[in-house]
Amino acid sequence: MTEEQFNADLAAVFKSHPTAQVVYSTPDGQLFLERRYADAHAGYQKAEQVKKHIRPDAEPQETEPAKPAKAVKAAKAAEPAEEEDDSTTPTE
Repeated sequence: MTEEQFNADLAAVFKSHPTAQVVYSTPDGQLFLERRYADAHAGYQKAEQVKKHIRPDAEPQETEPAKPAKAVKAAKAAEPAEEEDDSTTPTE
């Protein structure tokens, strides 16, 4: 398989799977949407030779998702502080 034919096949996979962000290829030119299937197919050909191809028009993703606790803290910090009303404090 020529590099030109491989690139055409890769583009066809991305086109037919619009939500796929990554495609894996084995040394014999087979394409897979999941790494485990590519590794299984490569088997005797050494799984280390499986290559990862990222969708060319993919938007960069954050390396670490935002943690909810930080978002809650930020939202609370942005809210105006409530004033304490001493007039309703019970007296003994």
